[in-house]
Amino acid sequence: MVDTALAEIKPFSRTQMASRVAEDIPEGWYVNLGIGMPTAVADHVPLEREVIFHSENGVLGMGPAPAKDRVDPWLINAGKQYVTLRQGGSFCHHADSFAMIRGAHLDLCVLGAFQVAENGDIANWATSENDTAPAVGGAMDLAAGAKRLWVMMEHTAKDGTPKLAALFLPVDGRWRCETGLHQSRGHRRGRARFRCDRTGARPQF
Repeated sequence: MVDTALAEIKPFSRTQMASRVAEDIPEGWYVNLGIGMPTAVADHVPLEREVIFHSENGVLGMGPAPAKDRVDPWLINAGKQYVTLRQGGSFCHHADSFAMIRGAHLDLCVLGAFQVAENGDIANWATSENDTAPAVGGAMDLAAGAKRLWVMMEHTAKDGTPKLAALFLPVDGRWRCETGLHQSRGHRRGRARFRCDRTGARPQF
């Protein structure tokens, strides 16, 4: 039987999740936003706040998405989306950008994920023929190098498969997910409000 309280929960939209993550980022942090849903977080940090967004392709001080009539075709993030540059922002070589990641100079990375286990293991990439990005990309470096890792994701994949589950996809980082924000609530590892069925059938709250 479905828990009545859970059945009444109205899921967050992707915009609401991005706004919630933006609210939780402390002032002065250097933050990488992973490809996909996390990139929208930059749209919800007002200019008066000092949060420095980093992109693997060599952007430091990335701002929100531009208006359609203000697009600079030379200014993109790692996901090839058009972005803006905040006051004081800068560009650097790709190698220097990854030196920031591997040198543990980022306070936080917000990643999307295919799966997250209850112990904090995260699977962020796959080699499926149907996958649009069949490679590790920068996620492996970010999972290992950022001081903190938060995951922003929906509860299930498009086919209904639960994402809060015992992992069966390649693992990016062991015990790396510190905080997760999904559609109905946020949680921290160690105080997680879900338990994974080891078959991966369904997360139990």
